[in-house]
Amino acid sequence: MINNKIREARKNKLMTLNDLASAIGVTASYISQLERNIIEPSISTLRKISRELEVPMYCFFEEEDKDPILIRSDQRKELRINNNIKLQYISPVSREQGTKLELFLFHMEPNNENDLCHNSDECIFIIEGTVKILLEKEVFILENGDSIYIKENIPYKIYNDSEIITTGLITILPANT
Repeated sequence: MINNKIREARKNKLMTLNDLASAIGVTASYISQLERNIIEPSISTLRKISRELEVPMYCFFEEEDKDPILIRSDQRKELRINNNIKLQYISPVSREQGTKLELFLFHMEPNNENDLCHNSDECIFIIEGTVKILLEKEVFILENGDSIYIKENIPYKIYNDSEIITTGLITILPANT
């Protein structure tokens, strides 16, 4: 589980809860709750943890002792973000080979929104449904087959104000390695 992997990576770096928390701008209580699986991290927080602990983000999703080059649809690792976005990690990667990108399938619940800002470029592609993205004071409406490219460190807000779950792909470049 992600919580155990965060704790293990933090301890391997000889970091305390306070060390990690202050490095990524959250409280020690927040890190403790993550590690005890009381709360779920946002994708932004998970990326910060990944960078600070120098652990590629895919390591939080993979099984022990496995370096997948193939991921079957029934073997995807899942993560819920703020209880309204389900991410499925779909990038097959190998620790030895590394990776230059990370690919996620996402499902965003109806009538929800998230504020995001990442340290990597990303591309969002909509498979089904509609989302609105507020990016630098401009609103973009993405529907089936539409995509948008967002440069690193640009804050944006994603809304699903429809009545159906929106499904899409998120590609992150470079991967958090």
